Amino acid sequence: MQGAQDSSTFEADRARLIADIKIGLSQVITNVTILSKNLDTINTIGQEFDQLAGLWKHFHSTFRFPVEDEDDEEEQITYGS
Repeated sequence: MQGAQDSSTFEADRARLIADIKIGLSQVITNVTILSKNLDTINTIGQEFDQLAGLWKHFHSTFRFPVEDEDDEEEQITYGS
């Protein structure tokens, strides 16, 4: 009789633990799905900034003065005075 009671207690505990594990795994899957959506959003935003960064890089390279010319001008001014 004791063995049958131990067996039923074990089965009840086992069923409860399996149910807890299923709930936990379900929550993990939900959280991973949310994380995946957030990472996709971040990636999309980053790609949008790539275009803007390229525009600023082009703007900067268009209006940037060569460094060597500035050094040459300073040397000419020093030697000219």
